[in-house]
Amino acid sequence: MKKEVIGKYIAIVAVLLSLVLPIGLATTAFSMYSEYQSISLFEPKETQVSADERRKGSILTLFGVGLIIPSIALLIISIAALHYRARWIVWFSVIISGFAIFVFPIGTILGAALLITLFLTRKKFVSNEVVT
Repeated sequence: MKKEVIGKYIAIVAVLLSLVLPIGLATTAFSMYSEYQSISLFEPKETQVSADERRKGSILTLFGVGLIIPSIALLIISIAALHYRARWIVWFSVIISGFAIFVFPIGTILGAALLITLFLTRKKFVSNEVVT
């Protein structure tokens, strides 16, 4: 198997790992929105969002924060070592490193390393070669 093909599969695994963070954040935000919506009504009611729903969102967010670190490491390996050069990986890596900057200190270091890797290899992403 060619290095680029292996890099493609590693990049796909990294994408799947890093999708847990936005899902966790969305789950947490939705449960908070539902809770505030029920509080903002004019009748004093018990909130309809259970603690279990909030816990699920928090756990997904924590898993996402934990999984973003190996995801960035896999993206760096895919780009730098295995020479996978798809255009979508550049923009996805920029967005993920933006999320990771806030996971101090490891996420900040790996996010900066990913941005530096993208910057150093930016001219190699121009080719339109399709990896199968």
